[in-house]
Amino acid sequence: MKKIISSLILGITAFSCLLSAEHFTLNLSGNFLIPSNRYLREGHQRAMINPEFKLSYRFSNGLNLWGGYGFVTFGHYNRDPYFPYDEKPTGRHMEHIVSIGIGYRYKFYKTISYVIDIGLCGLNSQEVVVNGEKRYILGFRVDGSLVSFAGKNFYTGFLLGYLNSFGPVFKDDYRNENYGYRFGGLKFGVIMGIML
Repeated sequence: MKKIISSLILGITAFSCLLSAEHFTLNLSGNFLIPSNRYLREGHQRAMINPEFKLSYRFSNGLNLWGGYGFVTFGHYNRDPYFPYDEKPTGRHMEHIVSIGIGYRYKFYKTISYVIDIGLCGLNSQEVVVNGEKRYILGFRVDGSLVSFAGKNFYTGFLLGYLNSFGPVFKDDYRNENYGYRFGGLKFGVIMGIML
């Protein structure tokens, strides 16, 4: 995962050296994520903290390409989501989320804009272990944010989005059913950024 993050940072840095800096936007968001997977809700927290930063490049009026990195940490408070009848000791887990996509910003007032981002995401999950190895899982995401500019370049606002990813299928012997590991759900939070 460190190699992927390092490659993403180096790629963005190299890309920025070739293009004018005035086309870039950097933002940071602090979000709560509500898992859509009932096993995660039963076995972990019902709301998870999800900080994330994004760097985007505006290549046309309103259109931009973006890349982002975020993570989610959560701990056991009740039961293990894969074996819901077995009590587990309290522990912490982390999901690393790397994303790329395309976005559009629409300015409908002097200082207020609406931004929508869609893209793909990859998760390096500590939860998905097959034959002793962690597996990367892929997914999709969509974010919408309403931002207000304070001055020419700085802005703050609110974000609402949805994330979903699909992993390998597990067997639940207790309930005699198969289910796939799915991480994601509804997310909402606050955002601040700067247009470089």
